[in-house]
Amino acid sequence: EELFAGGTLMEQYCMANGVSMDEARELASQVVTEWQLAGIRHCDTSDAKRHLLSVLRIKIREQQNRPEYRRRQERDRLRAEVAASVARDIARLQAGGHNAAWTDDGSPLPF
Repeated sequence: EELFAGGTLMEQYCMANGVSMDEARELASQVVTEWQLAGIRHCDTSDAKRHLLSVLRIKIREQQNRPEYRRRQERDRLRAEVAASVARDIARLQAGGHNAAWTDDGSPLPF
């Protein structure tokens, strides 16, 4: 938990590795539990943090290589694209009145 307390370092780490803070926190909890069960000890807090970040990076890559993770990422990407498209369409309709319609390149459709 100490690793996540500051926020900034872990936010940057998560962005660089393509995971949310919640996902990283969950994976970190799993790793620490594994260490406790296996009796793994570290020299000091700094050593434990370095080891945890290294293990997290490996686990994140393993997770991202799973087909179900890729499908979820693609689904989320498509949802975001649709939401952005709908938001653009709504803004265009509000700007041009209720009868306005545009093509994908932003030019108005002739009616």
